[in-house]
Order: sequence, then structure tokens, then C-alpha cells
Amino acid sequence: SGKTQTLAIVLQNEETLLIICNTIALAESAAVRYNCMPYNHPDIEKGVIAISDVKRLTCTSESLWKLVAAKAKFTVVLVDEADQVLGSAATSSTTKRYRKQILDTMAYFAFNSERFIIMDADMTSHVVEFAQHLCGRKPYLVLNTYIQHSNETFWKFDSQDLHLDHVAAALESGQKVLIVCDGKRTVKALGSLYGGVKEGLIIHGDNSGDPEIRALIKRINEMLPQTGVDYLIFNSTIQSGVSISILNELGAGYFQVMACIFSGCVLT
Repeated sequence: SGKTQTLAIVLQNEETLLIICNTIALAESAAVRYNCMPYNHPDIEKGVIAISDVKRLTCTSESLWKLVAAKAKFTVVLVDEADQVLGSAATSSTTKRYRKQILDTMAYFAFNSERFIIMDADMTSHVVEFAQHLCGRKPYLVLNTYIQHSNETFWKFDSQDLHLDHVAAALESGQKVLIVCDGKRTVKALGSLYGGVKEGLIIHGDNSGDPEIRALIKRINEMLPQTGVDYLIFNSTIQSGVSISILNELGAGYFQVMACIFSGCVLT
């Protein structure tokens, strides 16, 4: 929807900027797009650079507690995928151990910023109210009403087998296919199904931490064409906030077909 692309331009000259994300992959991807340093940069982890000295930083909500001692102030604080970030900080089991430090740190940065920005494609009123409480200021809401108009064809199938046959036919015709699934098992099964026919890439929880996968997600628009893959299959390991915006040589989207294979038994 263009949120990141727009804000990257608006915030490019800000001297101090903190971006809070919901996943490591998104934090690393945002660091590239906003010209920031990710909190897990090797120089920070090795102590070569003090995290308190970093002027433009990306960090996950789960790791905000690491900034407690930094006492830094950022002119702009941006929360990307706000519903997931704020929800995780407040209720997730992964933030339980350091929840007080995480919420206190988030409130500190929000209150001391000149601009506290939250963005999400599907933002709820509860998140807006929570953000207002954090920064102590009345929010200014920007509603994105952009709707993409194009000659796209949507297919609905009576069975998963028919859907999979349609994907196979698309691959055999030379089209590039993006497949989204709701479970790791499905990702692996489809990778095995199509792997003998075409070259592809699968991403799931077991390999998402591999250096080559993290590097791909971090610079997906730059690196994906270099792989030359015919299909990309993933589950919620690649979440919202990772945007594939590259075009092929004809000016169309890199993937000609997008397939959604959901079993209905996993909610992500």
C-alpha cells in the first residue's frame, strides 16, 4: 500500500529515528529501506558500537528492554505493523519476562519523541488509543484509501487438488508463482511437489533463521531476481511489512500468479 516507501522518503533526513518492528526479519529489512542500523548488527553485538550511540536504529518490540540503559532520545519513533507490535508487547508470552521494561522503554521513547508514528494496513481503534496513551498526545490520523486497479483474474477452486493443478500448469507454462500457506508442513509438501519440475525457494520456521534466508528477506527486491527461482513458497514466517515490489522486463509484477493454500486448521 506504499506506507514504507512514502515514509522512507519523508524521514530520510531525520537525524535520529527509532523504528520498532514485530520480527527480526522486518527489523533488518526496515534498516535497509530507512537507512538505519538494526539492533542485532554484529558491531553492536560485539560492543564495537554502543547501541546508545546509534542515531537511526531498528529494533523488535521483544528486544526493547535492551535499550533501557541507553537513555537515548529519538526525534521520530515509528512503530511498523502497530497492531502486532503493541499487541505483542502487551500480551505475548515471548515478551512476558521483560514486559515491564519493554512497555516502560516504549513509553519513554514515545513520550520524548517529537513525532510518534504508528502504521498498519488494518489498524484497530484500540491500538490508536494505546498509542495515544503512550505519547500523551492527540493523534493525527492518515487514512490510506488507495485501491489497486488492474486486469487481475481471481480463481476459486472447489478442491485443493484442482488448485494445485492450476499452479502446476502455470509453472509449466513458464509463469512465476508466489504461494502463501498457513503451515510449515504445507510449505514443505508443496516444495517437494513442485521441486522436481521447477526451481524454487521455500521459507518456513525451520530455515527462516539461516543466513541466506535472512539476507534474502532483508533485500528481497534486490536479491530475488538474482535467484532466478520459478516459485517462492512461504508461511507466516514472512509476515506483513515485507514488500515484493520488483517488476519484470515487461513492467509487470515479478510473479504472474499468486496462490493461497490454506488448510483452515492453523491461525496465523
